[in-house]
Amino acid sequence: MRLSDGFDSLNIVLLTPQQSSVAELQRGMASCALPWQLQHYVEIAELKAHLEAQQPETDVVLIDLPEIEQLEASRQLLIGFRKWPVVFLVASGHEQLAVRAMQLGGDNYLIKDTEGGYLALLPLVLLG
Repeated sequence: MRLSDGFDSLNIVLLTPQQSSVAELQRGMASCALPWQLQHYVEIAELKAHLEAQQPETDVVLIDLPEIEQLEASRQLLIGFRKWPVVFLVASGHEQLAVRAMQLGGDNYLIKDTEGGYLALLPLVLLG
């Protein structure tokens, strides 16, 4: 089943300490035909509380953490909350983070290239 099947909007939960990633996500989703909303969390604990509250408006969890240690810290989060698809954003040149993210249980990933080409792929990946 595709994520977009049966949805009249897409509710994205983003975990990142980087404000620039929020702006990039908003730019990338601007071309999405499906209405969407974004909830942004800076800390893993904040996102965990959101997911523990069984927020029904969550359709996909997007994680953009720049350090492998932060990916490791998100491991328990992924194990406990497999209800939603998890997509990782990884900076170009740090492909080992993408490999590790998938080993930790990610459903998909995008490499954030410096030209911003990944932004055109973002809606396609999030919608499955």
